[in-house]
Amino acid sequence: MLHCSVKRGDAFDTLALHLYDAVLCADMPKQTVKKKRRSSKGRKHHPHTCGPKCRHKCGDVGGRTQSGRPCRHLGGNGVEGKVKGVWALCWDHDPDNTAPAPTQEQAFEGGLTGKEALFVFYYPGSANCNATEAAKLAGYTGSRATLQATGAKLMTKPKIKAAILKRFDELSAPGEEIIARMTADARGSMLPLVKFDEKGRPQVHLTAELLLEFGTLIKTIDCDPETGYIRKLTLNDGQAARRDLAKIRKLMSDAPEVNILNLQDLSDDELAKRLATLAARLRPNPQHELNGA
Repeated sequence: MLHCSVKRGDAFDTLALHLYDAVLCADMPKQTVKKKRRSSKGRKHHPHTCGPKCRHKCGDVGGRTQSGRPCRHLGGNGVEGKVKGVWALCWDHDPDNTAPAPTQEQAFEGGLTGKEALFVFYYPGSANCNATEAAKLAGYTGSRATLQATGAKLMTKPKIKAAILKRFDELSAPGEEIIARMTADARGSMLPLVKFDEKGRPQVHLTAELLLEFGTLIKTIDCDPETGYIRKLTLNDGQAARRDLAKIRKLMSDAPEVNILNLQDLSDDELAKRLATLAARLRPNPQHELNGA
């Protein structure tokens, strides 16, 4: 029993009222108020600023999403963050899990968006010049028909056309490299790749150093499936390379050559004979057409 020496009055009545409310609330069952869940409609599937405990396998690594925004996913190609100026796409955003994403500067070069830059990136490479496949790899969604329409629409944009042509120029070999490769094929020899045994029999001798030096000259290698020894080694066609080089250097041509100089010194019969020879050279060969058909 509680003994209180407080005299009855306004203060006493107020204290009694508070005690009554406290006892009444303690006896009543508690009511839980459900929090209104925030709708996920319109939100992204995964925030890109999560912490190390994220269920999306995030960690303290740097990366870029397709749009060039920071992402802390571990890239599927094993590249963590920025390595040699190339940002790796995160696991959920890299369709191939192998190809690095364009850098942030490339993603916005020429007024391209992130997906457009990836479309330009994949079109000459993994997509093999297929606009539908390039749109799919770039992250565009939809059915096959939708992706086909998206790819066709992207190919009509002048800025994307210009970026693709620039990409082809970056990937293609310059003229100097082509001439150098053709010259190497024309001068190619098997002597560095062949050695002779005690009986004077030739054998293919191919080491890692020789393969690194002459690998571009080798066309095919046939090995014995049981022993692993090289049975046949074929180099690129040196004769064809020399012929193509001669045409580039204007040393030879497939066009017929006709001497039309000093026509005024020819008689009528000689002129008619020369014109007949020229007509015979220009006339198509029926046997050649038959073989071609």
